[in-house]
Amino acid sequence: MKEIEVNTTNGTAFGYVVHSSKENIRNYLSKHIGEANLVANVLARKNCNVAILRNMYVDEDFRGEGQGNLLMVDFLEEAGLHEAEFVMLLCDRAEGQINGFSLERFYEDFDFVTAVAHSDTPLMVDSEEIAVLIQKEIKKDREKSAILGM
Repeated sequence: MKEIEVNTTNGTAFGYVVHSSKENIRNYLSKHIGEANLVANVLARKNCNVAILRNMYVDEDFRGEGQGNLLMVDFLEEAGLHEAEFVMLLCDRAEGQINGFSLERFYEDFDFVTAVAHSDTPLMVDSEEIAVLIQKEIKKDREKSAILGM
């Protein structure tokens, strides 16, 4: 596991790069989404390095001034330097933001897409291919559960 921490004078972004087969991913996801095992299995089959953005914070007095953009650009660059094939994150919609700011839209501006939709914490990835694979696996699991009457 390779940690990534990027800083500006008014904010920080923290995460790590880990191989997709490692339990770190399953453990992290299991705390936040019910489909953690399905997602972890899809990622393990990809057999690649994954960057996970665990936390990004911008001081409240400096929000809306582009600090988050700087942090994201630097984090994505570091992830690439550590040979991450893609980046994933949990978008915390419940976290306080300045008026009119959508955290989900912010990540979408960096080409993240929702792979697993949840009311407060959708799982987002910056790979349409990965998002589709995850969504197909979840759909297949739900169909199987419906057939079995679960």
